Amino acid sequence: AMFGMVAHGLITGMLFFVAGSVKERYHTLEIKRLGGLLVQAPRLGWILGFATMASLGLPGLAGFWGEFPAILAAYQPADGISVTLFRVLMVVASLGTVLA
Repeated sequence: AMFGMVAHGLITGMLFFVAGSVKERYHTLEIKRLGGLLVQAPRLGWILGFATMASLGLPGLAGFWGEFPAILAAYQPADGISVTLFRVLMVVASLGTVLA
């Protein structure tokens, strides 16, 4: 969990840095004027793409390694609960999430 929080802090900081850099470069906050970032500022565009992918938690990036152990731990039944009951509860929880 600690690694996930540190990764989230670094990734979010990088995204705020890129947002500030884009604002300073374009001198505007209007989205319709921000087209062509990858052509006009390729490094900034690639950093934005990398930080966005890391924020999504794609495998191999810091966001993934922060979230993956927590997800694995969520799929292990607690002591005293049968595997069948655990699977039924997981299906009910998944349906509740999808239908909510």
